[in-house]
Parts: sequence; C-alpha cells; structure tokens
Amino acid sequence: MKKKAFLLCALLIFTFFAIPISGSAAYEPPFEVQTESVLLVNLDTDTIVYEKNADERRAPASLTKITTTMLALEQCADRLDEQTTLNKRIFDDLGTGYSNANLKEGEEVTLRELLYCTMVKSACEGANAVADFVSGGHIDEFVEQMNKRVEELGCTNTHYENAHGLDDPNQYSTARDIYKIVKNAMDLPYFMEICSTARYTMPATNLTPERTLITTNLLMDKGVGGEYYYSYVKGIKTGYTGDAGRCLVSTASKDGYNYLLIQLGAPTEDENGNKLEGYINFKEAKQIYEWVLPAFQVKTLVDVDKPAGDVKVNLGEEKDTVLAYPSQEMSSLVPSSVESSSILLVPNLPESVDAPVKKGDVLGTADLMLSGEKIGQVDLVAGESVNRSQSLYYMKMIDDIVNSFWFKAVIIGIVSLVVLYIIVSIAINIHRKKSDRVKSKSRRGRKL
Repeated sequence: MKKKAFLLCALLIFTFFAIPISGSAAYEPPFEVQTESVLLVNLDTDTIVYEKNADERRAPASLTKITTTMLALEQCADRLDEQTTLNKRIFDDLGTGYSNANLKEGEEVTLRELLYCTMVKSACEGANAVADFVSGGHIDEFVEQMNKRVEELGCTNTHYENAHGLDDPNQYSTARDIYKIVKNAMDLPYFMEICSTARYTMPATNLTPERTLITTNLLMDKGVGGEYYYSYVKGIKTGYTGDAGRCLVSTASKDGYNYLLIQLGAPTEDENGNKLEGYINFKEAKQIYEWVLPAFQVKTLVDVDKPAGDVKVNLGEEKDTVLAYPSQEMSSLVPSSVESSSILLVPNLPESVDAPVKKGDVLGTADLMLSGEKIGQVDLVAGESVNRSQSLYYMKMIDDIVNSFWFKAVIIGIVSLVVLYIIVSIAINIHRKKSDRVKSKSRRGRKL
C-alpha cells in the first residue's frame, strides 16, 4: 500500500512539473482553462509560467487599444494636455453598438482625457480620436504606424486594420505578440497610471458636463466587480466582440511578485450553444492569480562557493586539475514547495584544457534541472589559476612535432631517398663491375 502511494505521488509530481516550454519549466493550473488562448508570465524573471495556444491568431477586439495608446504615448507624451476638437471622421467607421464614452462631434477635449476614455471606458470613438490627434487627421496613416511599430517589437502574427478593435477579417494578433506589445507599453510614462485607473472623473467640456468613467475591468473595481473583484489586479485592458470572444490583459502583484496575464477568446456559450452565465475571462483570471501568486517563489538555486566539477589540466605546473565553479548566483521562479537542494546542477565540461588557466576563465556550462526539465543555465569558471610548466610545454612541442603528419612524411621521404640512393649506388656499382669485366676480356682477346 505504501509503495502504491509513493508511486502515485511521484506520478503527480512528474505531471505537475514536466511540461517543457522554451527551455524552461512551465506549469499547469489545477483546473480546466476554458479560454482559447492564454499566456501567463512572471514579470520579475520574464518566465512563462503557463501558456495555451499562445501563437494562435485571434481577433484582439479592444486589446487593440493598447497599441493605440502606446503609440500615442511614444509620440505625444509631451502633448497630453493639448486640447483638440473632435471631428466627424472619428465616428465614420464605427457603426452602432460600440463601446463608447459618449464623446460628441465638436467636443473639445485633451489627449489625456481621450486616453482615459480609450483605456478605462474602452471607448471606440476615443481610440479613433487619439489616432486622429496623433496623425493630424489621418487615421489610416496612424493604423499603418501601428503595424510598423509592432513589427519593430518582433510581432510576426499581428496586423491592424483599425485603431479601436472592432472585428475585421484582417485584424488579428496572438497572446505572445500582445505580451511583447504590453511589455513595451508598461515602460512608458503614464501608461500604467492610465490603465490602472478604476474610476476617472473627466472634467466638463463645452458639450458635456463632468462625467465619471468606470473601468470595464471587473477585477479592478469592487463596486462593479462584485465576485470578480481582486484587489491585487492593476489594469490593463478588456475586450469583447463576436469574433474575439471575451479578452483581457491584466497584471497582479502580491508579496513582491508580479504577473502579466493575457487571455484571448474566453467563451460566452457552451459547446451546445447555450449562453454561459457570468464572465469567463474575469473568473479564470482571478482563479489563475489565486493559484500562481502563492504557488511560486524566486529562489537562489546556485551556490557560487560550491564546485560543480573539475577539469584535467594539461601541462600544468604543480597542478593537473582545476575546480569549476558557477560564475554567479542564479535565481529562478520555482514552485514554493521546491527546495533549492532538489535542483540538480548538471555540468557540461571538457575532458581537459591546456595550461595556462586563469582564475575566472570559462571552462563550460551547467544546466539547472528540475524534475528532468532544464530551467536555466550558468557558466562554470576556473576557481584558481594554473601556470604552464615550460619543461612540459617544450616536451609536448617536441612530441607534437615528432608525432605530426609532416614530420613523419619528411622522415619517410628522407628514408626513401636514402634507400633509393643505396639502391642506385648498388646498381651503379654492379654496372661498373660488369663493364670492367667486359673491358678486361676484350684486352685479353687482343693479346692472343
């Protein structure tokens, strides 16, 4: 019975840990994830903790507005309080039923206010107004700039046809591409301040009295979020269209740990076409954060004072081996239950190196292994210097020369020439003797 229990535990541990991704360990949450495409990243280490169909192209819906806002902040961060008058053209491609902030043609607003409308209220006319402002009235050119910018960020599966995210067959992205976009945007001034705002009071304008914009992210506001509210969440953007399903990009921070979660295509109906109750994207985001935040820790896994192996040193003076140590301490995100002692350091070292060896010289690498999966790599360096023995060095030079191909070829050539010389000399000598005998007989014949 105990043996069976042990085997079952071992199987569970292996199942939990042995899910490889990009050379590092990844993990499965202990519940079914219904959202079609998901990427969960620890921002402290840039470690992908969980992913599902992260490279699948999907309609991004209003997550598009992240790129719209990013481009505006990159180009116009010094113009946030500049006022603009909203033009009719910002409404031209919107149709009806789109998310909005009740902005009006002819309304005078600042770029800052437009960005809050875009990111907090998910206003489509706000996104178009931002594009119109930045491009000087040429929204199509702004969209072209969006495509160029995300390409520069390394997004190979993203294309935009508009700045607001309403469905278009040629508008698509992936969870992994959105991660690259969001990572860049998060470093921009004002971005996180804007998208982490749950309620924004927009001052009165020439056409509208003061209004309060309430976030569409139910995780962020207790008043509207109810059961979905999760106090550790900040930002970033929601999205929903018929093609996209429910989408969400969010961050959560607790006890010094920070995560970014990207969700595309949370379902609104079950497999039979019946409408699902509630919001799967918010429900699963909260579940994922409640699982990951206490479940993982960044731990120091490498002791720089403990040798990982040794290497034979050829031609060393007084020493014929050198110890190899990790070049630096290394930390990695691992399950909280994992002890550092359970991380294996597997060295990749040559059989030998030639002296001289200087302390700190890189001798090889070591793989950090957890449950059979590689979770990191560190250089291994010489722990001390080993001088070269000159006598051994010269002896080796002589030995190398003697055993070299060309030396052997020269010796063989010399021996061959000597042998040939001897053979030719013998042949000449024999020929000379024969010639002498013939001459001697000839002289005797004349005398007779």
